[in-house]
Amino acid sequence: MFKLGHINYLNCIPVHGAIILGKVPFAGKIVSGTPTQLNKLLERGEIDISPSSSVELIKGYNILPNLSISGKVDVKSIILVTKKPLQDIKTGLFYVTSHSATSVLLLKVILREFYDINAKYMEFDPETRNLPSLIKDAEGVLYIGDAALKLKKNKNLINNDLAEIWYKNTNLPFTFALWQISKSLTDLSVIKSIYKSLITSFSYFINNKEELAKSFYQNFEMSDKAILEYWDRLSFELNQSHIESLNLYFKLARKHGFIQKQPTINVMEL
Repeated sequence: MFKLGHINYLNCIPVHGAIILGKVPFAGKIVSGTPTQLNKLLERGEIDISPSSSVELIKGYNILPNLSISGKVDVKSIILVTKKPLQDIKTGLFYVTSHSATSVLLLKVILREFYDINAKYMEFDPETRNLPSLIKDAEGVLYIGDAALKLKKNKNLINNDLAEIWYKNTNLPFTFALWQISKSLTDLSVIKSIYKSLITSFSYFINNKEELAKSFYQNFEMSDKAILEYWDRLSFELNQSHIESLNLYFKLARKHGFIQKQPTINVMEL
């Protein structure tokens, strides 16, 4: 039985929601986890296809066409909390979530390329460390996903949306995840079957957004209205602007020594 990775975040529901609810036939098994957990399972061949972090393209995976988890401008779910404006920071410690390598690399690129900040980084688990304990001895703390969406406003802190910063500096949407294919999965018929289910599930979302929001809001402790507003900030397509943005992201990451080589983006023709 083939296995599909599922990120336990709201941003994955538009593509996977109808499958989870049984509205779309799916013969495989769904394996849930954080982006970091799914990345490891995909690398080990323990799942077949997963909406994995964009940075995982460095490992040479093929990706499914027409699907991504991307920002339009701001997304409210990739948030760097700081005590002062980024332009006033020259150096310092930044705590970064252990749940996403793509967002951490994006932060490094943004701080170095757009603000010339010489930063140090320390990983933390957002499930065990809270913001007050982290921010007191750091310049910033990076949150992603639902943990970022649930951040409360604090008049003494600034919430910097990394997708918005990227867009303002590049005029391109940022792509956080792509449906990547395990190197151990070589059966084209299986890939096509999974892809068909995903596209059908996403089509169901397009026509039934309110129903899906009402079906899942209790899982995420948000109102269905807030969920719909969040989904509206996201893009789930994969077009030339997304590819261009990814290439620039990796180019800048290599420029500053955060990665050794720029990956090739291999979109399968299905």
